[in-house]
Amino acid sequence: MSTRMASRPENTRLERGRSASVAELSNRADWLRIEVIRMIDGAGLGHYSSVFSCAEILSVLYYQALRLDPENPDWADRDRFLLGKGHAAVGLWPILSDLGYFPREELNTFGYIGSRFGDHPDMRKAPGVDFSSGSLGHNLSVGLGMALAARLSGSDHRTFVLTGDGEIHEGQVWEAAMAASHYRLGNLVAVVDANGYIGSGPTSEMMGIEPLAARFEAFGWHVIELDGHDVATLADTFADLPSPDGDRPVCIIARTQKGRSRSHGGSSPGLARRLPDPGAARSRHFRNHHPHAGGSTMTATTNNRAGAMEDVFSDEGQASSLNLLGHALAELADRHPDVVVLSADLGSALTELRERHPNRYIEMGIAETNSISVAAGMAASGYRPYVLAFAPFGMIKCAEQIRTDLAATMMPVTLVTRLSGLAMGYFGASHHAVEDLAIARAITNLTVMTPADNASTLALLEQSNTEAGPVLLRISEATRPVYSEAPTLARGKFSRVRQGRDLTIIGTGMGVGCAVGAAELLEAHGISAAVLDSAYIKPLDEEAILDAASTTGAILTVEEHNAIGGLGSAVAEVLGRNGVSTRLGIVALPDEDLEVGVPADLLAHYGITAEGVTRRALALLSR
Repeated sequence: MSTRMASRPENTRLERGRSASVAELSNRADWLRIEVIRMIDGAGLGHYSSVFSCAEILSVLYYQALRLDPENPDWADRDRFLLGKGHAAVGLWPILSDLGYFPREELNTFGYIGSRFGDHPDMRKAPGVDFSSGSLGHNLSVGLGMALAARLSGSDHRTFVLTGDGEIHEGQVWEAAMAASHYRLGNLVAVVDANGYIGSGPTSEMMGIEPLAARFEAFGWHVIELDGHDVATLADTFADLPSPDGDRPVCIIARTQKGRSRSHGGSSPGLARRLPDPGAARSRHFRNHHPHAGGSTMTATTNNRAGAMEDVFSDEGQASSLNLLGHALAELADRHPDVVVLSADLGSALTELRERHPNRYIEMGIAETNSISVAAGMAASGYRPYVLAFAPFGMIKCAEQIRTDLAATMMPVTLVTRLSGLAMGYFGASHHAVEDLAIARAITNLTVMTPADNASTLALLEQSNTEAGPVLLRISEATRPVYSEAPTLARGKFSRVRQGRDLTIIGTGMGVGCAVGAAELLEAHGISAAVLDSAYIKPLDEEAILDAASTTGAILTVEEHNAIGGLGSAVAEVLGRNGVSTRLGIVALPDEDLEVGVPADLLAHYGITAEGVTRRALALLSR
């Protein structure tokens, strides 16, 4: 069998509907299955059966239906293809190589350290991959974001997302399905590879999804059911899709067979038993290709319990971060035409934006995980999204989406979280956001900003627009003013708020205001305390920490966060790594079940006030 389709012109842009016979497309599907076996034989890993069920779908899409340019993989008007069932990536690599995205010889590196080709697609490594995947349930949301971006920019390209029927179990898929219908995205096409199996067994027995067509229709999609191995029907269906300008997203339910071994025939359940032993194959491949290898919003002063809930959700007054954010985001959009704002049910704060830039306000409803992945899709299409969400749900609930869809792909998305820490203390543990910094610090490529007050919020919001990758902007509610105007906050550097010689207090978020208040109270005890603002938790100003240890001999950190994993832990890590011995105290929330109550009462109870910090400072200096 030839390596390439003879009918494909070399070095030209590939338009939709290009000439390819049913026989040629079927042969490409069979060729793909053989290539997959060869690659799995060499690497000793790979999901062959997941590729076999969608081989015809991939063949028709890539050799006839998609508008592509292998010589310019980032061509703005190309059709997008997202492999939601990312474990089938071993079937994507031979096709992309065949179309000219990279040399065929490079396929021999599949599955090895240093290779661009893994068991799941990585857009930062392999050309021709429009978005990374792996964690199931994300890519329909990402595709939704790309489709929204196409509408916003006036492009007629389509976005195709290939999912598995087991992936349909993921709730985020239905969040995306609902939003795609709401926004009438006729340029979004979901293809469900309904092969009837998940890892545990038949889908119908493990967790049934039928009637699948009726469910997508109920969500407002145009649904087409077909035989996913019938190349002629697939080709006709993709050729006759409704216009991308249509008002209904399209769902193609392709009924397929898991492990289908050839285009003209049935499945081959015994094929796995005939594959070479993975361990032996991997060892043989390594020896052959590595010949040199050897052997082996409520302010802290508010105590009106009856009005507490109203205060937190108020959009009035200087103390309201919500009012500030709405105005600031509208002005940011005025200055930057690529800024879009996605709201996870916080649209009441965005009145100015909605009036001045209605097309760049996107309400996602109470669907935080979908919001993050949609933002990723828009970022991948050239926009700079801001997602506004409640802190307990925007960061903690969405940690997987942030890690996988934003940080691993370096998408320039800023997640702005409101009501962090104990700001919703009376709602109970589900609404406490006191572990978010620990999670965020551990996510590679994520920049973490924690403004001290409204003025620094404005400064950091503007700076977030210059970041190359994703940002968490964590807004505190119980703040006292620290800056009289928007400060200059250098990336990864502490801001010196106050000079001192006996003690350095490092605060973050509302902790900075507490630190300033404590420094003032400590003067009565004859203690001179320096105050540093850790507006950036990541990257962290290690130089300033070491300097504080050497010049004042004692460091006290202040944060509205669990004592584990936040600012205090970060400072301790720096001191430990550098072998520096100094007195260190941490003012933070205890690692225990927290009380429920009005935020001001809770902060006083746990000592996260100027008075509480003063007491801890005196105790630290007495050691």
